[in-house]
Amino acid sequence: MNREFEKQTENYLRSIKIRYEKTTKRTLIIRDNSLKKFLDFIISKGIESFSGITRDIVSDYSLYLMTSRTSSKKSYAPSTRMRLLVEMKNFLSFLTEEGVLYKNHAAGLELPKLPRRISRDVPKVEEIDLMISMAEPADAAILETLYGTGIRANEIVKLKKTDVDFEQRILTIRHGKYGKQRAVPINNIALEKIKEYLKTRNDRSIFLFVCRGKVISLAYIRRMISRYAEKAGLKKHLIPHSFRYACATHMLKNGADIRYIQDMLGHENLSTTQSYTRVVRGDLKRMIRKYHPREGCPTGPAPRPGPRGKPTTGTSQGLPREATREELSR
Repeated sequence: MNREFEKQTENYLRSIKIRYEKTTKRTLIIRDNSLKKFLDFIISKGIESFSGITRDIVSDYSLYLMTSRTSSKKSYAPSTRMRLLVEMKNFLSFLTEEGVLYKNHAAGLELPKLPRRISRDVPKVEEIDLMISMAEPADAAILETLYGTGIRANEIVKLKKTDVDFEQRILTIRHGKYGKQRAVPINNIALEKIKEYLKTRNDRSIFLFVCRGKVISLAYIRRMISRYAEKAGLKKHLIPHSFRYACATHMLKNGADIRYIQDMLGHENLSTTQSYTRVVRGDLKRMIRKYHPREGCPTGPAPRPGPRGKPTTGTSQGLPREATREELSR
């Protein structure tokens, strides 16, 4: 790669780091690799200066991503092509703002349409209980923590013993997404499983969850979940995020305030949390058909409204009371 390309790539990544202070090193590496793919492409076309980038070159790159193959001989997924094209557009936009280019030829580029994602399989409470009943102490503690706190898999692997406050029933997540830290409540069932697991430990590791003295990996968690799901006879495709999804949807079904769930999950935008409400929309439709006057005569008593029209579920501050597992499964 020539010096001009290297210099502007460095400037671009530096601007990202300044604009988004909590951008992780891993994110920068991914964005750098995405950008290098575009630069390698234009170099293969004999372009040695940014001034050589035209609308045709941009279109050719988009077509190249549609027809090329990965190292495993597979075509690029629409989401991958989207990521690579968005990175190119952002980079050319940056060069235009810096005066390196007089025009961003990728501004009007049509991005690939992503296929509608299949809804995640969400385990029921009884299914989670069945998996945990079959699990070893370490795995049971991990599953209970995933479900009880909605923690991400890449957050749980970084937990240390000191992050668990057994007295206050608080779990401190110090390495959240974008480097953010948050403290979330953790229920007694999860705490008891963690205590039982820690009694089996004879190593000196500072990390909360270890395997053979070393911190657990994401691959370990994925394999462990698949193993117990199969052992429990579940036909669902469960992944670590399935338990985060279950935590949120079960709380929503039980009447929890969505903003409380937003804080618990560490979502920066409420819109992200609202995507979890899709699972319970079927229940909402049934409630409307049952209770709304325009849907006919009600077939049962409507829930008694609380102050300001809010349901009586929860405390006077609008926070949900701690629910039993039986209630969560409803």
